[in-house]
Amino acid sequence: MAKATDEALRAVDRTLTIGPEKLVDRHRRWWHAYDRRGFLSVPNKQLRSFYLIQLYKLAASTRSWGPTISEWGPWFPEIGNNWTAVRRNLNVQIGMAPIHGSNHPELDSVTGAFRRFEHNLPTRVRRCHGQHVRPLAHPLGCAHPHRLGEAVA
Repeated sequence: MAKATDEALRAVDRTLTIGPEKLVDRHRRWWHAYDRRGFLSVPNKQLRSFYLIQLYKLAASTRSWGPTISEWGPWFPEIGNNWTAVRRNLNVQIGMAPIHGSNHPELDSVTGAFRRFEHNLPTRVRRCHGQHVRPLAHPLGCAHPHRLGEAVA
């Protein structure tokens, strides 16, 4: 955690040297470009506002090189109560669902995580009912043998 704290402190120091006017201007330019790529015409202003807020929260939460988020976002403590494990589960699916539909693949941290950590997948193979089960097999595979997924030799 000390590394993350040091990085955060350096980022704050760099930001403080820029000045608020330049930061606001840069942020507005980023937002207008970001918003245009995910533009969705919705006649209901309240629904459109909700959509924009969700897009903004996604952009504040992750990037393709960043942490994978669940429906809770990235704001869980690093130790304990962390539901962001990348599994084939509803937590990650809900959090990441809007990304491709809104034309923002730069926020797809799941694909990035699998690319960065694919070397770990073979170490996650486990035995279940005498068979080796692939790491991304159905999460209820052992409880329901008919859902085991593809067995490996």
